[in-house]
Amino acid sequence: MLSELHQKWLTKRGIDTEVAIRMGTYSVRRDQDGQLVSDSEGDIIAFPFVKDGEIVGHKYRGPHKTFWQQANGRKQFYNVDILESPELHDGSMALVITEGELDALAVATAGYPHVVSVPDGAPPPRDGSGNLIIVPKGTEDISWETDNKFSYITSDWENLAKVRRIIIAVDNDEAGKRLGDELVRRLDRVRCSFVTYPETCKDLNEVLVQHGADAVRQIVATAKPYPVDGVYKLSDFPPEEPIKTYT
Repeated sequence: MLSELHQKWLTKRGIDTEVAIRMGTYSVRRDQDGQLVSDSEGDIIAFPFVKDGEIVGHKYRGPHKTFWQQANGRKQFYNVDILESPELHDGSMALVITEGELDALAVATAGYPHVVSVPDGAPPPRDGSGNLIIVPKGTEDISWETDNKFSYITSDWENLAKVRRIIIAVDNDEAGKRLGDELVRRLDRVRCSFVTYPETCKDLNEVLVQHGADAVRQIVATAKPYPVDGVYKLSDFPPEEPIKTYT
Protein backbone atom coordinates (compact mmCIF):
# COMPACT_ATOMS: atom_id res chain seq x y z
CA MET A 1 0.00 0.00 0.00
CA LEU A 2 1.09 3.55 -0.69
CA SER A 3 0.58 6.03 2.14
CA GLU A 4 -1.32 9.23 1.50
CA LEU A 5 1.98 11.06 2.01
CA HIS A 6 3.62 9.14 -0.80
CA GLN A 7 0.61 9.31 -3.09
CA LYS A 8 0.69 13.11 -2.82
CA TRP A 9 4.46 13.17 -3.35
CA LEU A 10 4.29 10.98 -6.47
CA THR A 11 1.40 13.01 -7.85
CA LYS A 12 3.43 16.18 -7.32
CA ARG A 13 6.21 14.53 -9.35
CA GLY A 14 3.71 13.83 -12.15
CA ILE A 15 3.70 10.07 -11.49
CA ASP A 16 0.47 8.11 -11.91
CA THR A 17 0.06 6.36 -8.54
CA GLU A 18 -1.69 3.40 -10.18
CA VAL A 19 1.37 2.90 -12.41
CA ALA A 20 3.65 3.16 -9.36
CA ILE A 21 1.59 0.58 -7.47
CA ARG A 22 1.48 -1.73 -10.49
CA MET A 23 5.29 -1.60 -10.58
CA GLY A 24 5.34 -2.63 -6.92
CA THR A 25 5.95 0.70 -5.14
CA TYR A 26 4.72 0.74 -1.53
CA SER A 27 5.22 2.45 1.84
CA VAL A 28 7.08 1.08 4.86
CA ARG A 29 8.09 2.15 8.36
CA ARG A 30 10.64 1.02 10.93
CA ASP A 31 9.26 -1.07 13.76
CA GLN A 32 10.54 -1.00 17.34
CA ASP A 33 13.36 -3.39 16.37
CA GLY A 34 14.46 -1.19 13.49
CA GLN A 35 13.11 -3.56 10.86
CA LEU A 36 11.27 -2.25 7.80
CA VAL A 37 7.65 -3.36 7.61
CA SER A 38 4.90 -2.52 5.15
CA ASP A 39 2.62 0.22 6.46
CA SER A 40 -0.12 2.17 4.71
CA GLU A 41 0.94 5.20 6.77
CA GLY A 42 4.69 4.66 6.48
CA ASP A 43 7.10 7.54 5.81
CA ILE A 44 9.61 5.48 3.78
CA ILE A 45 8.87 4.63 0.14
CA ALA A 46 10.09 1.27 -1.17
CA PHE A 47 10.96 0.47 -4.78
CA PRO A 48 11.15 -3.34 -5.10
CA PHE A 49 13.52 -4.96 -7.57
CA VAL A 50 11.74 -7.95 -9.07
CA LYS A 51 13.26 -10.84 -11.01
CA ASP A 52 11.04 -13.51 -12.57
CA GLY A 53 8.14 -12.22 -10.51
CA GLU A 54 9.95 -12.45 -7.15
CA ILE A 55 11.32 -9.56 -5.08
CA VAL A 56 15.12 -9.88 -4.88
CA GLY A 57 16.01 -6.44 -3.52
CA HIS A 58 14.76 -2.99 -2.57
CA LYS A 59 15.77 0.62 -2.82
CA TYR A 60 14.39 2.95 -0.17
CA ARG A 61 13.81 6.69 0.03
CA GLY A 62 13.21 8.13 3.48
CA PRO A 63 12.52 11.61 4.84
CA HIS A 64 14.96 14.38 3.96
CA LYS A 65 16.06 12.62 0.75
CA THR A 66 17.84 9.75 2.43
CA PHE A 67 18.50 6.76 0.17
CA TRP A 68 19.70 3.22 0.80
CA GLN A 69 19.39 -0.29 -0.59
CA GLN A 70 18.51 -3.64 0.90
CA ALA A 71 21.61 -5.42 2.10
CA ASN A 72 22.62 -8.42 -0.03
CA GLY A 73 19.96 -7.68 -2.65
CA ARG A 74 20.49 -8.79 -6.24
CA LYS A 75 22.15 -6.06 -8.28
CA GLN A 76 19.96 -5.66 -11.35
CA PHE A 77 17.96 -3.16 -13.37
CA TYR A 78 14.73 -1.85 -11.84
CA ASN A 79 11.82 -3.40 -13.82
CA VAL A 80 14.25 -5.94 -15.28
CA ASP A 81 11.58 -8.48 -16.28
CA ILE A 82 10.58 -6.16 -19.15
CA LEU A 83 13.79 -7.31 -20.89
CA GLU A 84 11.95 -10.50 -21.80
CA SER A 85 9.45 -8.56 -23.94
CA PRO A 86 9.30 -9.89 -27.54
CA GLU A 87 8.84 -6.32 -28.80
CA LEU A 88 12.34 -5.49 -27.58
CA HIS A 89 13.83 -8.59 -29.21
CA ASP A 90 12.30 -8.00 -32.64
CA GLY A 91 13.16 -4.29 -32.61
CA SER A 92 9.59 -3.00 -32.82
CA MET A 93 10.12 -1.20 -29.50
CA ALA A 94 13.22 0.32 -27.94
CA LEU A 95 14.39 -0.17 -24.37
CA VAL A 96 14.71 3.07 -22.38
CA ILE A 97 17.38 3.11 -19.66
CA THR A 98 17.09 5.84 -17.01
CA GLU A 99 19.23 6.83 -14.06
CA GLY A 100 16.59 6.47 -11.34
CA GLU A 101 13.29 4.87 -10.44
CA LEU A 102 11.31 8.12 -10.67
CA ASP A 103 12.50 8.63 -14.24
CA ALA A 104 11.48 5.06 -15.09
CA LEU A 105 8.07 5.67 -13.50
CA ALA A 106 7.78 8.89 -15.51
CA VAL A 107 8.32 6.96 -18.76
CA ALA A 108 5.78 4.32 -17.67
CA THR A 109 3.32 7.05 -16.68
CA ALA A 110 3.68 8.48 -20.20
CA GLY A 111 2.45 5.14 -21.53
CA TYR A 112 5.80 3.56 -22.47
CA PRO A 113 6.32 0.40 -20.36
CA HIS A 114 9.62 -0.75 -21.93
CA VAL A 115 11.85 1.03 -19.43
CA VAL A 116 14.42 0.10 -16.79
CA SER A 117 16.63 2.14 -14.48
CA VAL A 118 20.11 1.45 -13.16
CA PRO A 119 20.18 0.22 -9.54
CA ASP A 120 22.59 2.65 -7.93
CA GLY A 121 22.72 5.84 -9.97
CA ALA A 122 25.62 7.39 -11.83
CA PRO A 123 29.35 6.96 -11.17
CA PRO A 124 31.18 10.07 -9.98
CA PRO A 125 32.04 12.67 -12.63
CA ARG A 126 35.58 13.44 -13.76
CA ASP A 127 37.48 16.69 -13.61
CA GLY A 128 38.75 18.51 -16.68
CA SER A 129 41.85 16.31 -16.83
CA GLY A 130 39.83 13.10 -17.02
CA ASN A 131 40.54 12.18 -13.39
CA LEU A 132 37.78 11.03 -11.06
CA ILE A 133 36.73 13.76 -8.64
CA ILE A 134 36.05 11.08 -6.02
CA VAL A 135 36.54 7.34 -6.25
CA PRO A 136 34.20 5.37 -3.99
CA LYS A 137 34.93 1.66 -3.87
CA GLY A 138 33.52 -0.17 -6.87
CA THR A 139 33.18 2.85 -9.17
CA GLU A 140 36.55 2.73 -10.91
CA ASP A 141 36.82 1.89 -14.60
CA ILE A 142 36.87 -1.89 -14.45
CA SER A 143 36.93 -4.84 -16.78
CA TRP A 144 34.09 -7.20 -17.61
CA GLU A 145 35.74 -9.93 -15.53
CA THR A 146 35.87 -7.86 -12.31
CA ASP A 147 32.83 -5.63 -12.94
CA ASN A 148 31.01 -4.54 -9.77
CA LYS A 149 29.48 -1.13 -10.37
CA PHE A 150 28.01 -2.34 -13.69
CA SER A 151 27.51 -6.01 -12.81
CA TYR A 152 23.76 -5.56 -13.35
CA ILE A 153 24.51 -5.55 -17.09
CA THR A 154 26.28 -8.91 -17.12
CA SER A 155 23.84 -10.49 -14.66
CA ASP A 156 20.99 -10.13 -17.17
CA TRP A 157 23.06 -10.22 -20.36
CA GLU A 158 21.17 -13.18 -21.85
CA ASN A 159 18.02 -11.07 -22.29
CA LEU A 160 19.80 -7.73 -22.64
CA ALA A 161 21.82 -9.02 -25.59
CA LYS A 162 18.58 -9.71 -27.49
CA VAL A 163 17.39 -6.09 -27.26
CA ARG A 164 17.73 -4.50 -30.70
CA ARG A 165 17.41 -0.80 -29.81
CA ILE A 166 18.39 1.00 -26.60
CA ILE A 167 17.68 4.62 -25.63
CA ILE A 168 20.02 6.07 -23.00
CA ALA A 169 17.99 8.62 -20.99
CA VAL A 170 20.23 9.45 -18.04
CA ASP A 171 20.54 12.79 -16.21
CA ASN A 172 21.87 15.77 -18.09
CA ASP A 173 24.80 16.49 -15.76
CA GLU A 174 28.45 15.44 -15.59
CA ALA A 175 27.77 12.27 -13.59
CA GLY A 176 24.91 11.35 -15.92
CA LYS A 177 27.07 11.89 -18.99
CA ARG A 178 29.70 9.55 -17.59
CA LEU A 179 27.03 6.96 -16.80
CA GLY A 180 25.79 7.23 -20.38
CA ASP A 181 29.31 6.73 -21.71
CA GLU A 182 29.85 3.67 -19.52
CA LEU A 183 26.52 2.14 -20.56
CA VAL A 184 27.14 2.73 -24.26
CA ARG A 185 30.62 1.24 -23.96
CA ARG A 186 29.16 -1.97 -22.52
CA LEU A 187 25.93 -2.22 -24.52
CA ASP A 188 27.33 -1.74 -28.06
CA ARG A 189 27.26 1.73 -29.54
CA VAL A 190 25.52 0.73 -32.77
CA ARG A 191 22.25 -0.10 -31.01
CA CYS A 192 22.24 2.91 -28.63
CA SER A 193 20.56 6.31 -28.99
CA PHE A 194 20.57 9.41 -26.80
CA VAL A 195 17.87 11.93 -25.86
CA THR A 196 17.81 15.72 -25.66
CA TYR A 197 15.97 17.50 -22.85
CA PRO A 198 14.46 20.99 -22.78
CA GLU A 199 16.85 23.58 -21.34
CA THR A 200 15.18 23.68 -17.91
CA CYS A 201 15.14 19.89 -17.43
CA LYS A 202 17.89 17.46 -16.49
CA ASP A 203 15.88 14.22 -16.54
CA LEU A 204 12.62 12.68 -17.74
CA ASN A 205 10.80 13.19 -14.45
CA GLU A 206 11.42 16.92 -14.70
CA VAL A 207 10.16 16.81 -18.29
CA LEU A 208 6.98 15.10 -17.09
CA VAL A 209 6.42 17.69 -14.35
CA GLN A 210 7.16 20.75 -16.48
CA HIS A 211 5.91 19.69 -19.91
CA GLY A 212 3.64 16.66 -19.50
CA ALA A 213 3.43 13.08 -20.77
CA ASP A 214 3.31 14.08 -24.45
CA ALA A 215 6.73 15.71 -24.12
CA VAL A 216 8.18 12.55 -22.53
CA ARG A 217 6.85 10.44 -25.39
CA GLN A 218 8.20 12.91 -27.95
CA ILE A 219 11.67 12.85 -26.41
CA VAL A 220 11.71 9.03 -26.48
CA ALA A 221 10.40 8.96 -30.06
CA THR A 222 13.04 11.41 -31.33
CA ALA A 223 16.11 9.82 -29.71
CA LYS A 224 19.16 10.05 -31.98
CA PRO A 225 21.77 7.32 -32.57
CA TYR A 226 25.23 7.76 -31.12
CA PRO A 227 27.88 8.52 -33.75
CA VAL A 228 29.82 5.43 -34.82
CA ASP A 229 33.49 5.69 -35.79
CA GLY A 230 33.89 5.77 -39.55
CA VAL A 231 30.18 6.30 -40.25
CA TYR A 232 29.04 9.87 -40.82
CA LYS A 233 26.12 11.82 -42.19
CA LEU A 234 26.60 14.96 -44.27
CA SER A 235 25.09 16.96 -41.43
CA ASP A 236 27.92 15.77 -39.13
CA PHE A 237 30.45 17.84 -41.09
CA PRO A 238 31.01 21.57 -40.50
CA PRO A 239 29.55 23.93 -43.12
CA GLU A 240 31.76 24.57 -46.12
CA GLU A 241 32.49 27.84 -47.83
CA PRO A 242 30.05 28.65 -50.64
CA ILE A 243 31.22 27.45 -54.03
CA LYS A 244 32.89 30.24 -56.01
CA THR A 245 31.93 30.45 -59.66
CA TYR A 246 33.82 32.13 -62.47
CA THR A 247 32.86 33.27 -65.94
